[in-house]
Amino acid sequence: MSVSDRSEELRQAAAECLRRARDTADDPGARVALLILARKSLDLADSLAARSRNTAAPDLSGQTPRIAGAGYISKWDRGT
Repeated sequence: MSVSDRSEELRQAAAECLRRARDTADDPGARVALLILARKSLDLADSLAARSRNTAAPDLSGQTPRIAGAGYISKWDRGT
């Protein structure tokens, strides 16, 4: 299962928790528990999506190797 599939699954679970919380007016404890679960599911879905974006395109700007003399072309190399 891909990260985006898992994220979508968590969002659907959060929506289901919200629907059930709305229908559970007679038990305030259960309603609060369902709302907390919905919030945590959304937080996890957001976290997975953000992590997926960050690993898909890593920042390599600080990882360029430095080689002594790189960029210098001698007369011999230029053929002159």
